[in-house]
Amino acid sequence: MNKSFSEKLMETMLDIVSAPSITGTPEENLAADKIYAILATIPYFIKNPQNLKKIQVEDDPLGRTYITAMYRSPINTNQTLLLAGHHDVVDIEPYGHLKDLAFSPTELTKRISELSLSEEALRDLNSGEWLFGRGVNDMKYGLALAIELLRELSEKDDLAGNLLFLSVPAEEYNSEGMLSAVEELVTLQQEGCEYISLLLLEPSSLGSAEEPKTFHMGAIGKLNPLFFFVGKETHVSESLNGINVNSLASELNRLLDQNLDLCEEFDGEFTVPPTCLKQTDLKELYNVTTPLYAASYYSMETLNVKTEDLMRKLRELALEAFEKVLSDYSARCKKFQQVQKRTIKPIEASPFVITYSELYQEVKKNYGDEFDRHLDSKVTEWKEAGCDKQTIAIYIVRETCAWYPNKIPMIVIGFAPPYYPNRYPELERPDYKALYRNVAAMIRQAREQFQLELQKNNFCGVSDFSYFELGDKAGIQEISSNLLGMGKTYQFPAKSLEKLSIPGIVFGPLGRDPHKATERLHIPYAFEILPVLVRDFIYRTFQPEQ
Repeated sequence: MNKSFSEKLMETMLDIVSAPSITGTPEENLAADKIYAILATIPYFIKNPQNLKKIQVEDDPLGRTYITAMYRSPINTNQTLLLAGHHDVVDIEPYGHLKDLAFSPTELTKRISELSLSEEALRDLNSGEWLFGRGVNDMKYGLALAIELLRELSEKDDLAGNLLFLSVPAEEYNSEGMLSAVEELVTLQQEGCEYISLLLLEPSSLGSAEEPKTFHMGAIGKLNPLFFFVGKETHVSESLNGINVNSLASELNRLLDQNLDLCEEFDGEFTVPPTCLKQTDLKELYNVTTPLYAASYYSMETLNVKTEDLMRKLRELALEAFEKVLSDYSARCKKFQQVQKRTIKPIEASPFVITYSELYQEVKKNYGDEFDRHLDSKVTEWKEAGCDKQTIAIYIVRETCAWYPNKIPMIVIGFAPPYYPNRYPELERPDYKALYRNVAAMIRQAREQFQLELQKNNFCGVSDFSYFELGDKAGIQEISSNLLGMGKTYQFPAKSLEKLSIPGIVFGPLGRDPHKATERLHIPYAFEILPVLVRDFIYRTFQPEQ
């Protein structure tokens, strides 16, 4: 007996979910292998095995791979729709004693009530309309839908365009998978592939049943501004004879962390304020000398800010923090002398803020290639020690400061990996106009066929959607030259990204609680409605304008 599309879809999803592909581990390849094996059973790829590829992520110490599968239309055309997603998932520690069932959704759903559930999660469980499990929502259902549509449409063989399936690892980590896949997309483009649309099958969070269901046509960007502080060390018994870098780091944190003035607004949507991800001095052992170096880095979302404007704001904040610390230091020195009747000689310092690019160029003037060789050797050493990209970013600035001849208190501004460019729908472009017509038709179809309201939002959260075109092309050089570890620990394909310009939408299943133990997928929408909407979206993509 032939299985229905929904039955095949459920079977494929559960098969992919069963692979425990936790991000940042070699086990991500378990899902890649599973996906490759499923695609290899599709008759089209049995006949055309050269169109199915498993590709190594470049310079990846974990040996992770990504998958591409190209269906080519019987019509001789280069027009291609990209179906994309990621196969890694976040960890399963929140499941507690049920973590052995995290990748077995059917069994987990039967026992999820053993955990402490919110009223909403318990209500969803009792409705019978939700499936619980790690990856069911984010985002192995989306991959399964793409695979089963690829199977169905390749068997029908009546599309007027090509389909390219792409599944990458590491989206929940540093996006190494997508950054590597950019090169493959550019290669295919150079071979004649014309990307006319992208469908990223990431989930949307479901609010109340009455709320419109959202999809997105743009992506929030994300930067990690890194500040490196150089002070003036002193013995603790002479604390006023030095400038403690922790004062600089703390004052900047006071000015920057959760600063609402740094929220961006674009077309009625807002970013959250920046927040500190790490703040530390670099003393490794106890002694009675104040620390010379400190560092901090922040998560900052972007919508449409120009790089030059962002750098100006960061400089201004760093200078303001520096001036406040020096002002307070001077006042304390004076008060101490008055109270203690002792003469001390305060440190003479002026606020000095410099970008990493500027610092590096000054060091290069003095030491040339010798410094590059030294830094490469140190980066190799840090990588072998298991340091993460962000820690190495801090160490790179520290090493550069050590070679900088001007030993003065300063703040150095750079960026820690990863970097997600913001992108927004440029509706004046012809390719975006065509996409928007397709989207408008999908909204009408959802309303008329399913009595369902779909709503367009410009910006989805941070995701691989950032890497299919480059928004701020003018500012990419400024970002790249200050992106610490660029070309050493972090590969950001800026030149290749400039060659891609793929209009797209983020449109996937409805779910709740991604990354939590109560991650779940809404079954009726995923298996009765979404396949119809996506299938028709694909067909309309290749239809001439009416």
